Amino acid sequence: MYLGRVVEYGPTPVVINEPRHPYTRALLRAIPEPDPDLTRRKREVGLRSLDIPSLLQVPPGCSFHPRCPLYEEGLCDVERPQLLKLNGDRLAACHVVAREWAHAATRGVPVTRVPRGSGLEGGFPPQTEGFW
Repeated sequence: MYLGRVVEYGPTPVVINEPRHPYTRALLRAIPEPDPDLTRRKREVGLRSLDIPSLLQVPPGCSFHPRCPLYEEGLCDVERPQLLKLNGDRLAACHVVAREWAHAATRGVPVTRVPRGSGLEGGFPPQTEGFW
């Protein structure tokens, strides 16, 4: 979740081991390692900016675009990405990830949009029965 919007959702082990959204990737890379050797070998997060936007002035389009390493001008800063079902229980809200998965769909991997009113398209927690 970033600035009040779900950006990635799925089974915890899958999201941690195979993050799709750039914010999830950045969060996981920012976790401190107790082993100094692992810390030295760890790649930098590579964000475009370290500044976090104000909740009072959420950026237009994708709220993560001012910091996102995958940012594409004219897309990410204009259009808010929808939460897409990638496969199984995996959901992500990113234009670039969506394009990658759409390309994968042409090779037989299903990609569907999360239906409006499902409780997952804009906030958290999902307002669906059986979630908890």
